[in-house]
Amino acid sequence: MYVLLFLVVVLGCLWVLYFRGTNSKAETLVLLGNPTLVVSRVHASKGTTIISIPSELLFEGVRGYGRYSLNALLKLGIIDHVDGFLVRETLSEALAVPIARYLGYKDRSYDQSDIRPVLRIASFFCGVPCMKDFLLGRKYMSDLSFLEYLQISSGFRGLSESDVQNIDIVEKNIPLTVEESDGVSVKIFDGKRYDALYPNLFEERVVRQEALRVRVANATTMTGIGDRFARKLSRAGALIVAVESSEDRSLERCETIGIKSALASNTARYIQDVYECTGKEIPLKDSRVDLTVRIGSMYEKRYLPLRLAPPPSPRP
Repeated sequence: MYVLLFLVVVLGCLWVLYFRGTNSKAETLVLLGNPTLVVSRVHASKGTTIISIPSELLFEGVRGYGRYSLNALLKLGIIDHVDGFLVRETLSEALAVPIARYLGYKDRSYDQSDIRPVLRIASFFCGVPCMKDFLLGRKYMSDLSFLEYLQISSGFRGLSESDVQNIDIVEKNIPLTVEESDGVSVKIFDGKRYDALYPNLFEERVVRQEALRVRVANATTMTGIGDRFARKLSRAGALIVAVESSEDRSLERCETIGIKSALASNTARYIQDVYECTGKEIPLKDSRVDLTVRIGSMYEKRYLPLRLAPPPSPRP
């Protein structure tokens, strides 16, 4: 048993080291705990951004859950058998950044508020002992596959304080104090303050450099998600010139529309990769627009209740 486990770990490490590229796109991960950390790393530059968020801070939960703290959303996720999915998706929506995976300890009583973020990261990726615990599934709560875990471990090897931009949203005064109907004051995440303070955080350099003019068309029956999608593209570096509603509401998978050169751009490839869009080569009539993105029912499912649109199963 242990010999087989050892071989799996060794072969996995070799696979990761062999295929580890110089990907310029950021990969973002949520580390569950107190505080919760949102960690984004660009492998090509080795630059890492860490946002520290107290687990008692309130957010507008996704999937119709309403306003809850991150700690409460994690508890609700465990009750509804999706573990950290609600926290991951809620933070992705609040920060307007694609967050691929989450990772945390099954023992949620472990308070790490007095441990520096870099050491927090190191505690999750401690070499072979952590790999063994992850593979056996006895210590961690995560939707990472084992190979993804190995790849992230490889990316964070040798991470130092000098490589990291630390952002504590409490120190930056991003939470907003509001008074509830019962007179109790609570702190909630303020997206407008966050956007104003960090307009370029999590920006994709290759997208910003192209500065393509993008129109977003909402081809769903749900109002408002066109603006949410546009905010995510804008924070990635795209230049949003219009957000519209599409008369055709029959679209399932989102699509990028433009001439051949626009579809071959880094911006189009980024949108297709992150949001699972197809490409459609059609000249646009509006000269002010380089690329149109139409979002359909597959994207709309991200906002439906879990019973109507369960999240995909974690990768093996």
